[in-house]
Amino acid sequence: MRKITSRFTLIALLFTLLCMTGCVNVKKLQQIRILDAKLESVSPESLRQYVVTGSVTVANPAAEVSVSEISGVLEHNGKVIGSIAVDPVTLTAKSEQTYTLRADAKVADGIGIFELAKYMDKAVLKQCVVDLKADVRIRNGKVRTIELEDIPLNKLLELIR
Repeated sequence: MRKITSRFTLIALLFTLLCMTGCVNVKKLQQIRILDAKLESVSPESLRQYVVTGSVTVANPAAEVSVSEISGVLEHNGKVIGSIAVDPVTLTAKSEQTYTLRADAKVADGIGIFELAKYMDKAVLKQCVVDLKADVRIRNGKVRTIELEDIPLNKLLELIR
């Protein structure tokens, strides 16, 4: 009986330590910050497709984080205006680093060039929302899909300014 109790205590102690270590990592992951973001270039490939390049400075006090399958959809009053797919990026552990991001942006079918110009108005842009989706892997752990919906576009643009 004593052996069973001491094994149970050891297992409980190990479980508690693992949980505490995991909680520390979660807290550190919450401390990841975007310090700066810049739009470097927008190059048209056609009337509907563009290559967008930007740089992002990230402070990552946590473990290595890989982000892939990054995609987004821009909407105005429920109507899709365009979509974007960003190349994968890996945030180096315990670092403050600038990463260059490349993305393919596409204007949605049914959106003409004159209608697209209408969306450049600041008042209209304030009404636009973005849905984002990405696969995230911490170190060599399991891949988790993160989905963020209805993010006001102006909140994202504030990061770039």
